[in-house]
Amino acid sequence: MNDDHDHDWERDDQPTQREMSPGQSQSPDESSSSRIGTRLGQFTINRVIGSGGMGTVYKAMQETPRRTVALKVMKSGLTSPQALKRFHYEAEVLARLRHPCIAQVYEAGTDSHGEETPWFAMEFLVGAKPITEYCRDKNLGLKEKLELFEQICDGAHHGHQKGIIHRDLKPGNILVTSQGNPKIIDFGVARSTDSDIAIHTLQTDVGEMVGTIQYMSPEQCLADPHDIDVRSDVYALGVVLYELLTDHKPYDVSGRALHEAARMVCEEQPSRPSTIIRVIRGDIETICLKALEKDRDRRYQSALDLQQDIRRYLEGEPITARRPTLTYQLKLLYKRHRAAGVLAIAFGILLIASTTLLAWLATTQAAALKESRRQALRSQAIIDGITSLITPPAWDGVEWSTETTWKEVLDHGRETLDWGVIGKLDSPMHALHIAYFRLVLANGYLNCNAPIDALAVASGTTAELSKWFKPEDPELLDARLTEANMMAANGRIQEAAIIGREVLEIKQRKLGLHSHDTLGTAWEVAAMIGDFGDMEQAREICEQALGEISLIQSEKRGDNKQIADLVFLLNMIPLEQRSPWMDNLFNLLIEDSAEQSLELLLDLLEEEALTTPRIKAALTTMDEASDAILAYGENSELSRRWRILQSLSLEGDGQLEAAVDVLRQQSEIDERTSGLDDAARESLHSILERMHDQMGFTETESP
Repeated sequence: MNDDHDHDWERDDQPTQREMSPGQSQSPDESSSSRIGTRLGQFTINRVIGSGGMGTVYKAMQETPRRTVALKVMKSGLTSPQALKRFHYEAEVLARLRHPCIAQVYEAGTDSHGEETPWFAMEFLVGAKPITEYCRDKNLGLKEKLELFEQICDGAHHGHQKGIIHRDLKPGNILVTSQGNPKIIDFGVARSTDSDIAIHTLQTDVGEMVGTIQYMSPEQCLADPHDIDVRSDVYALGVVLYELLTDHKPYDVSGRALHEAARMVCEEQPSRPSTIIRVIRGDIETICLKALEKDRDRRYQSALDLQQDIRRYLEGEPITARRPTLTYQLKLLYKRHRAAGVLAIAFGILLIASTTLLAWLATTQAAALKESRRQALRSQAIIDGITSLITPPAWDGVEWSTETTWKEVLDHGRETLDWGVIGKLDSPMHALHIAYFRLVLANGYLNCNAPIDALAVASGTTAELSKWFKPEDPELLDARLTEANMMAANGRIQEAAIIGREVLEIKQRKLGLHSHDTLGTAWEVAAMIGDFGDMEQAREICEQALGEISLIQSEKRGDNKQIADLVFLLNMIPLEQRSPWMDNLFNLLIEDSAEQSLELLLDLLEEEALTTPRIKAALTTMDEASDAILAYGENSELSRRWRILQSLSLEGDGQLEAAVDVLRQQSEIDERTSGLDDAARESLHSILERMHDQMGFTETESP
C-alpha cells in the first residue's frame, strides 16, 4: 500500500493532528465511521485511528483471545479477482511472520458485504512513532540510529525468507514503540491486495503519491509488478537510512509533477550524504549509496547483506561495499535525455575519458618503461583529441540551444570520435576505452529512438575490437551482445538470435553450462529476443538452458546466484508449462539440503500451491523433502513451516481431514517446544479453528 503510515498508532486516546499522516484524513469519512460499533469476524470496531488512500485503520477488540488490535480494512475496488485468490492463501503466510521487528498479523479475511474487501487484524502498538520522528525526538546519535536500523534490516530479511516482499517500506511503515522497539507494519499487504498496482491507477492524492515515490525503487516507478524482488525493499531501506543519516530525503521533489518525481528517482543521482552533513562520509556513506543504486544488480542483494555491512561498520571491520568506479558512473550518463543537460553529459563523458586514459598510463609497469613511453606518446595524441572536444574550437559551427536534442549531441560526438580518435588506436587497452564510449553512444541512440544509428555504431565497435581480441575473449563477446540488441531493435531478430546463440554457446563451452555467467547470458539473450516479439524462440533458449538443471552438481551449497538465474529463466516460460523444470529444480534443492536451499524450496512451493493444477505435485515434493527438512529437528522453524504449508496444500486439494491431522501433529509438537511465542501458537490455533468450521465441528467437538 502507498498511503503514509495508516498505522501511526495512537497513544490510546483520540488521535491528534501530529499523529495523523499527511496522506490521511484527520476526520473519518462517512463510510469509515459507519463501521464503528459493528463486528467484522470476531472483532468489534471501536473507532477510526486513521484513513488513507488505500484503506482505513480501526481500533478494535478481539473476543478470543481478548485483546486490542489494529484492524485495517482495505478500500473496496482495489483487489482484483486474481489477487483475492492469492490473498486467501497468503493470509496464512502473513500470519506466520513472527519476528520481534515485524508487527504481528493475527488474522486476515474478507468482508463479504458487497465486494469482497480484504482486512487484516494486526498487533496494536501503543505510543509508537515513525522511526525518523522517534530518532529526532530522542536526539539519537549515529551509533544508536544504526543499531535501530540494523534491527529493521533483520526484520525485513525475515519477511523475505518467507517469500514476502514488503513493497512499501518507509518511515510511516517502520514504527518505534515507546520502549524503543522497532516494528515494521503492513508487511505483505501490498502484494496480497494488489494495492501496489492500484496506487498507479486510482485517482489518489497527487501530493501523497509524490511523497511516496521517494521510497520507491526505479523498477517500482516503472509500474511492472513482475519486475519486483527483495532488492526493491533494499532500495527503500537505503532511502530510510539516507533520511536517518541526514534528516533529508535523497531527492527534492517538492512542487514536482508526478511523472517528473518518478523520472528523478529513475535517472538522477542523490546528493552524497556528506554534502549535507560532513561527518557522514567514508564507509557509512558508501553503504547508503550502494543500497540506493539505480541498477538493482549493483545494490545489496538482500536486506541481510545490508545489515551485515552496517554491523561491520559498527564493529570497525572492513565493509563489502565499494565506491562506484568511473566506468560504472559513465554507464549512468547516457540514460539522461533531458535537452537542458546534454552538453554537460557530453563534456563529462569526454573529460572522464581523458582521466581514465591518463590513469592507465600512470600504472604502466616499470619493467616496460621503454614501451610505456612509446605508448604514452600515442596515448597523448588520443588524449589531446578527446580534450579538444571540450574546448571551444571543437564546437565551432555548432549552434547549441535549449532546443538542442540529445541525438544532435550524439551525432557530433560520434563524428568527432570517428574523425579524431579511432584511427590512432594501437593497443588493446586504448581500443577498449574508445569502444566503451562508442557503446555509450550506441545505447544513447537507442534510447532516443534512433535504432539505425545505434546499430551502425555498435557494429563499428565490434569490428574495431575484433582487430585486437579473439572471438572467445569476453571483451568481444560483450560487444557482440550489445550489437545483437541493436539488431533486434531494428527488427533483425533472427540475426540477433544467431549472434546471441553464438555468444551463449561460447560461454557454455568456456565456462560450463551452469555457471552464473552462462545462465545469466541465457536469460539476457532470451529476454532480448522476447522483448522484440519472438517469444517462441526466447522460450526455446530458456528451455535449452533449463534442460540441464538435473545435471547441476551441488558443489556450492545454497548458491543463490545460480538458483536466481534458474528462477529468472523459469519466469519466461508459461506457468502451465514449467512443471518438468520446476521438478528438477526442486530435486536440486532437496539434494543440496542446505537450510538456505530448503527455505527457498518452501518459498517456491508456496507459489506452486497457489496454482490448483500443481497442488498435488507440490504435495509430492513436500513428501520427498521430508527427510532433508526433518534432519534439522522436528521442532525446527523449517519443519514447522513445512508442516503448515503441507496442511494448507492438503486443504486446497480437498483433503481436509488429512490437513487437520497434520496441524494437530504440529500443535502437539508446539506444546513440547519451549521458547515458541504465543503469536505462533495462536496462528496455528486460528487455522485449526477455521478447518474445524469447514468440517462442521463445534468448539466443544473439536479435539
